[in-house]
Amino acid sequence: MEADIHLTWKRGFFSNTYHLFLNGRPVGQLTGKTFLQSSPAEINEKRYTFKTTGFFRQHTTITDNSVNQVIGEIDYKNIFSRASVAIGDQKAEWRFANIFNSKWTISNSQGGQISYSGSCNRGKIDSMISNEPLLLSGLFIANYYWDITIAFAALFVVFIVIL
Repeated sequence: MEADIHLTWKRGFFSNTYHLFLNGRPVGQLTGKTFLQSSPAEINEKRYTFKTTGFFRQHTTITDNSVNQVIGEIDYKNIFSRASVAIGDQKAEWRFANIFNSKWTISNSQGGQISYSGSCNRGKIDSMISNEPLLLSGLFIANYYWDITIAFAALFVVFIVIL
């Protein structure tokens, strides 16, 4: 289903919650808790939970809280750069769109696309796809990769200091 959705999002500097806005009006939020494995999300009064399992090969399920049923999944592919998302019978690919990781997209096989841009504390979402869990997935995956990048950078610094 095609749509023309334009959202913005904000996150406080020390916060792990992304607040979503439509024309300045709050419409949802996503709490990015990558290392706690369960992240609640809400958009247009619909609640979802992203639950990540695994250690070396992580996988995330998306649960619709109103029916307590898994409706989708995210598989992470190339480290830090790609993922596939399946929600119901809709499959889509997530990827960063530039080397600065400040733009990323979700594209499906029907030519629909959700475009994201921003930094770790604010950005925008432009969607041609009317699928709220898929829209939230794009922000969740970016947060996931940003958190993993920060963790690897911290480990690298510790490793350098020890040597």
